[in-house]
Parts: sequence; C-alpha cells; structure tokens
Amino acid sequence: MRFTATLEGVELFDRAFNRLDQGVSDFRGVWPEASGTIYNIFSRAFDTEGASTAAGKFKELTPSYAKGKALEFPGQTILKAENTLYESMIDPEAADAIFIPERDQLTIGTRDLKARAHQFGLGNLPARPFISFTESDRREIQKSLQRGLLQFVRSLGVPVEEDRAA
Repeated sequence: MRFTATLEGVELFDRAFNRLDQGVSDFRGVWPEASGTIYNIFSRAFDTEGASTAAGKFKELTPSYAKGKALEFPGQTILKAENTLYESMIDPEAADAIFIPERDQLTIGTRDLKARAHQFGLGNLPARPFISFTESDRREIQKSLQRGLLQFVRSLGVPVEEDRAA
C-alpha cells in the first residue's frame, strides 16, 4: 500500500506500508492523525518564513513593499498580511481551506487565489514555496500515518502490537 502527496503533478511524498492488511479500503479514520501533522508542517513553514522547508527561507520583500506592508499590516511577516492564505493552510475550518477526507485519499489545500502565485512565483513576484517537504517532514508524515493506521486498526478490534523499531 502506498501513500503519496502531489502538488501540481509533482510528487512530494511517497511511502509504502508493507505490513498493512490489504483488506483495509477506507482510510477516513487515519486522516485526522495525518492531517494534524501536515497542518503543523505548513504552520512551521509560515512561522519560519520558509526556513523549515526544503526550499529554504522565503525571498525577502522589496524594500518599498516591506515599508508599505509595515504600515498597513504592522508585525505581519512574509506571506502573512490578512492571514487568509496562512489560515487556510493550517486550519481545515478556515474560510478558504480545502479539506476533503475520502475513503482512499485526503485532499488538503486552499482556495486562496494568491497561493499558486506565492508557491511558484508570478511575474515580478518571486516563488516563496510554503509547501516544500524536507526528508524530516516526510518521516514525520510517515510516522503520523503509521500512528493513524494503528489507531484505526485497533478501533476495529484488531489487536496490533506496535513495532518500536519502525
């Protein structure tokens, strides 16, 4: 069984779970654990201005834009002004958040139209990728999937011993 994550067709995460019973076909019981981890990773990306991501620290604002932003949105960091993009990427209940837990896939994202421009860059706007998983992030997501799978299987009444080496 494989769990993958893609962004605009680019694979960001791909992990196989070899010891999982092939009879499990509905993973909605797993998604809460996994999504919590993913939202934490996104939150770190915004809070560290990209320093925690594989892409690295966000490009600095131009001096003129930084000056205007400081006046209009005092104390707000890069990619945070009105916080709509930020909130939609860290809270499934936020107005622009996309959170669709299905039987065999989980979709997390945003309806905020600025997201694509910030992620990939647009015109004079440099790319500031807030979705860019490090290997540590991938391991963290994998562990959350493992925890979620264990909780899910146990909730079905199946006794499962946790493998501490995994």
